[in-house]
Amino acid sequence: MGTSRTKPSSVRPVVHSTWSPTFHDAEDFAKWVFTLAKHKAVQLELSGCDNEEEVRDALLRQFHRWPDSAIAHATERCRVLSQQAEQRCQEQVQLYIQEIRGKLENGASALFWINLLQPQFYPTTVLANEIRDILVAFLFELKTIDGVYEQLATVSDRIWAVLTLPLKIEPLFQGVLSLASCGHETAAREAMKLLIMYADEHTASQERKRGDLPIGLSVVASIGGLVSVNVVDAIQLPELLRDDLAASLLMMQRDWLAVIKEVLNVLAKALMTRWASCERAPYEQELKDATQSELQGEFARLSHALATNQLYAVRKLDGDSIHADDFNLCSYGLRTHKMRIAFDAFDALGTVMVSPGSK
Repeated sequence: MGTSRTKPSSVRPVVHSTWSPTFHDAEDFAKWVFTLAKHKAVQLELSGCDNEEEVRDALLRQFHRWPDSAIAHATERCRVLSQQAEQRCQEQVQLYIQEIRGKLENGASALFWINLLQPQFYPTTVLANEIRDILVAFLFELKTIDGVYEQLATVSDRIWAVLTLPLKIEPLFQGVLSLASCGHETAAREAMKLLIMYADEHTASQERKRGDLPIGLSVVASIGGLVSVNVVDAIQLPELLRDDLAASLLMMQRDWLAVIKEVLNVLAKALMTRWASCERAPYEQELKDATQSELQGEFARLSHALATNQLYAVRKLDGDSIHADDFNLCSYGLRTHKMRIAFDAFDALGTVMVSPGSK
């Protein structure tokens, strides 16, 4: 059933008037309130609207009530405290990285068993199992910190392979020792060649990878899995075989240490970002709370001044029947996109529609 529409009168009624100005954004609304407040007392009520803070801030700026000094002071305090926190974080990260570097570098000879093959040149007090556990924990940490593993892959496609090399060749090394200790020197040399070939293929860049592994690797690894490495077995190896194996492992160790340096640089940056963010968080929250407190306090004072007509002298508009002592209620809501304007003096209600595109 259709409804007829009545063409609105071009003459504004003095009493019980209804009109619908449109505001594109909070700034337009603030300007409108600013103009209205020149002539009448205005009561502002913003609670319950989605963009309450946006409207509040626009009103404070429009009425030149923005607390610049207080916010600047709070911001400077946050900056100083955050800077001090970042300095503490930098020192903590440096100490942590130095500790990890020291453990890995000191245990590198044991990790590649060079201390077993040539103890007179590479003595160490670190046990192989101990440094192995340190490496496993280090690899786990790299994977658990957001973005570190992915960043390492962008630095080089062989970094992770080099890092894990000691763990990969461990059963092969044990196989070489087992064969040699049983008197199978020729087989031990062949096993050593397989170990070296595997290490080269495993740590090669994608461009250099051949895609195939030497035949017999699984056999050597299975033999190594039957025994455990001990100092006696390593010392009793034929001298030439021991020196050749130590030389190959020493090259792998040097490559591994170079990669460790790159990895620790990446880790240090990631930890600095992560720890600094955690340290700054309470100061940033403090700044946010202080800023909101200042804005709310200033808005409360502005609202009181508008409601009690303290901003402008009492005067009457020429040609307008609404006087400065009339009471005006402004309610701005984003959910309904409406603002209600109630004039107590005339017991009239006007509805002001906000543009749907307003923020």
